[in-house]
Formats: sequence, C-alpha cells, structure tokens
Amino acid sequence: MSRKINILVVVFAIVFVFVLGIIHIMGIIDGMSEEPAEWKDYFVLQGKKYYNSYNLIDSSYADKIIGKVLYKVPRSADVSVYKPKEGEAVYLSVGTELYSVLGFDSSDYIAVIDDGDCYLYCADDASPKEVMQKCGLKTLRRSVPFFSFPVETVCRENSKYGVRISVIKSPSELKNYLSRYVNDFDAGDGVYSYNDLFEDRIYDEKYFKENVLFAVRLPEDDGKTIYDLGAVTTDDIKMTFMLKETILPDTVAYDGNFVRHLLVEIGKEDFVNQKITYQVERYFVSPDGECLAADHVPDVESFGVSDSGMQANVRIFTNKSASIGTVYEELVCDAYEKDFFDENDLIVVSFADSDERFDYSYSEIKNDGGIIRIAVGRSLRSDPLDNRISFFTLPIAKKDYGGEIVLPILDAEISDDVLPRDVRDFCIIRSLAELERLSDVYDIDTSLYDDDFFETRVLFFVGDAVCSKDIKLAFDSIEEKDGVVELGIKEIIPKKCEFS
Repeated sequence: MSRKINILVVVFAIVFVFVLGIIHIMGIIDGMSEEPAEWKDYFVLQGKKYYNSYNLIDSSYADKIIGKVLYKVPRSADVSVYKPKEGEAVYLSVGTELYSVLGFDSSDYIAVIDDGDCYLYCADDASPKEVMQKCGLKTLRRSVPFFSFPVETVCRENSKYGVRISVIKSPSELKNYLSRYVNDFDAGDGVYSYNDLFEDRIYDEKYFKENVLFAVRLPEDDGKTIYDLGAVTTDDIKMTFMLKETILPDTVAYDGNFVRHLLVEIGKEDFVNQKITYQVERYFVSPDGECLAADHVPDVESFGVSDSGMQANVRIFTNKSASIGTVYEELVCDAYEKDFFDENDLIVVSFADSDERFDYSYSEIKNDGGIIRIAVGRSLRSDPLDNRISFFTLPIAKKDYGGEIVLPILDAEISDDVLPRDVRDFCIIRSLAELERLSDVYDIDTSLYDDDFFETRVLFFVGDAVCSKDIKLAFDSIEEKDGVVELGIKEIIPKKCEFS
C-alpha cells in the first residue's frame, strides 16, 4: 500500500513540476512584467503633500521637530483617486518624527530620519537642487532619458488588463509582441498602425545592441482618457514608469485613435534587469483647458461638466490609411494626398448640439502646457434648414504635435452670446442695432422702429429658430409680480406638422 502511495506522490510531483515548467516557459515567451500600481512615498503635513526626493542629506541639518506621522494610508485604497488625511503617510511608520531643514522653509522642505538615514522630502512644487548643493550627501534615485512613441489601436475591443509592461531586447521579441496583439494594429490590406513609426525607427539587431525597448500596454480606452509617459526613474533595484492619466471633460471625446500601446526606448546602460514598476497619476481637464491633479479637484463627480451646450468629437489622423472604414474616409482621401502625412497630421473636430442651431468655425490653435487648445467660434444659423457647418479640419505639422491632448474650447469673444442658447430664444432689445442683428435670423421688419423708439422703450422678444415653419407663436399675456415680468406665449401646432 505504501509503495502505491509513494508512486502516486512521485507522479503528482512530476506533474506539478511539469505544470510549473509550462507556466514558467509561458511567462518567458510572453515577456510580460505586470506590476501593481506603486504608491509614491509621501506624507501630509498641514494640508500639504511632501514627496520623498530620494536624496540623503547630512543629519545635522535636521533642525526642529514640526510634526509626526499619525496614520498610514490603507493599502487597499485606489492610488489614483485616494485623498490622504492630515498626518497620513504611505510608507513611513506611525510615530516617525518630521523635522524642518536648517536654513530652509519648511513649507518646501522637510527632513525625515529613517533607519539612520536622513531623507529629504519636498513639496510638490519644490526642487531639491538648492538643498542638495548645501547639505546633500547622495542621490538614491535618478531620472532616465527615454524616447516614447504612441501607437494607435485599430481594434476597439477593450482590454481586461490594467497596465502591462514588456521588456523587449531583440527583433524576434518585438515580432512576438506585435503578433500577440496583432488585432490592435491590423487595419487590413497589409496596413498596420505602427507602419509609419517603424519607417522612422529601425528596430534591428544593431539597435538592440545599444538599447532596450519597453512596450507599455495601457488599460481600456473609452475616448475620455489620454495616457502619456511623464518620466522614468531608476535605482539599483527597480525602474519606475511614471504614467499620466488625463480625463477629458464631459463635452469632449476622442473618436477612435485609441492609444493602447507606448513604445519606450531606453539605453542599455540604464537598464540592468531592475524590477519594473509603474505609477499612475490622474488628472482632470476642465472645459476651459485647466488641468488639475485628482487631489486638487474639488468635486470629481461634477468636474468637467459644461453648460456651453457644445459637444465636440476629436479625431487625429497620422496617415491616410487610418481614415479607411471611418465616416471621415471620403473627406480625408479626397482632400489629402499620402505625401501630406509625411510631415503633417490632420485634426478633425466635429460638433453636435441638441437643436442644431449653430455653425462652428476654427479661430486659433496654441499649445498651452501640453494641451493643444483650439479656439472654436459658434454663430447662430440664419436658416436652420440649410446644411450647417458642423466640423472643420486642421492640419498640424508633426514637429508641433507629439501626442498632446487636443481640446476644442468655445471662444466666448467670437461666439454669439447676445442670443440665448436654449431652444426658445428670449431677450430684451434695447437698441436698433440689437434689433437689426436679430432681423438676420428672424426676418424682422426693422422699419417699424427707430432710435427714438428705444430712448423710452424696450422690446421683449421671443423666437424659435429651429421650430418647423408650420408652428406659429402668438402673444398671450404679460404679468408683473414681485419685480418679475412674465410673458405668456401660445404655441400653435397644426395637426399635420413636420419637425426639422
């Protein structure tokens, strides 16, 4: 009996080792290094965050105790949205004493003695350079130079994974990676979304003798989230990719062009098989182009909501073939030759409003802090039945566009602010000039009024620019109560009426 049991144990062990071997081999073939999001090393004191600069300073510069760590951040908290409370730290132990730095403002710099070493912590907007020149000993973490190239995603199927990072050290490993995610890149007819990039960047045996290529696969993209690589840092133990996740305002969405892959080039001298980790910093962009970190947004739920009534879709074409199969195919293929995309990209901005009363136009473009702001003019249409201008195209030189966020912003100075923006127009006319402006839309007989009329009177105006011509509006009543004038308007709709 014991002999049978021993045989079973041996068989089980062999199978177990075999399965482990398969898993190990699959891991090698896959080439993936997937790590959980890493918390930045910081604490909160007097409502302000102080981050570990990974610099050691002379402990004699640790001056007066100005606080202590009271709590630790829960490890189950979501890195990207968690808001720490006063006295809370990520890694430092409860009770750790916080010191001012002799000769420096404690609102910018704080010293922490941990395991005998004196670490310099800096406020978000403070550089450690000046302190290190005076009292620094050693820098533990340094920034790594890198080149990052986004690759568009053809497949719209969402990824079920978070961030995944592959280390690629040879042309064959790059080929395996591209084959694994071929559906993300294959536009059909032998066209792949990385073709243009690979014409400029030659990833051959010579390249991999001096460099390592990191392929960063990003989470699912719904057209509202933009990813970028802000920095890469390293020490002897780990290399950290600092990803920036930017949430677009509710009024803007990216139509296609999902970027789910970043190719990051790093020199071999900087990568010596350290552990690969990443951090994600979340930012929110408001309708006016202001970009705020998640912990600086007063109300995340309502941030980005706009009452402008302008909904914009942005599509960015980096090559002609990318338009094939989209609603923009005829527009791009007829108007632009392939050579155009050798030096330019094409931004297409289209608009939607609930009542289709407005035409849209491009005013100016500028790069403002990593956000390409497009000023949009909006004007009320003279005839709602005409074909309206609901989009415009905007070429941009490749040297001026490096994957930044493109944000259409309503330009109040050139948009039609005198008229209300809801379906039913109501305004008070105080001059002949205002009346003449309305006459272009509503065909009003201005000869009934002159400048003398407006010296003693005003006109209450009610109109509907999008209503069917079959519908009649008629004055019903006027009433003043508690300083409020209320107009009663009859809307007469025939039994058979077609709406536009």
